[in-house]
Amino acid sequence: MKAFLSRRNEKHQTPGFLAIMNNGEMLFRCRTLELKDMGNLKKLSRIPDGTYKVVKMIRPDGRNGLWVKNVPNRSAILIHSGNYAAGLQVDIEGCILIGMRYQDINNDGHLDIVESSKTFENLFNIVSDEFELTIFS
Repeated sequence: MKAFLSRRNEKHQTPGFLAIMNNGEMLFRCRTLELKDMGNLKKLSRIPDGTYKVVKMIRPDGRNGLWVKNVPNRSAILIHSGNYAAGLQVDIEGCILIGMRYQDINNDGHLDIVESSKTFENLFNIVSDEFELTIFS
């Protein structure tokens, strides 16, 4: 099982598309939302393009998470649910949010990601305990 995240650079945030593949078959797809690129600064930037190992985990608060491991100069990078990556509210400090579509929920002029909790639950149930994620812009 492999995952591919294609993303586009924008001024205030980074929207993208995540696909989960197994033996050439697409098992799952969704939208992603990340912080803008600020040179991999901790808590302020998306992570760099590259290939990473992702493992299922239980977060300290008891919720499920997908831990993106071996990110240079970073730790605790997750794929998880949330809505905001720019503007008035931000739900991440370098992680990857997932959902099914974009919408400006809080009317601040920035894309937000919606249907995130259900999308994450579906993703978590589909992926293996460990898989490879390739990110490219």
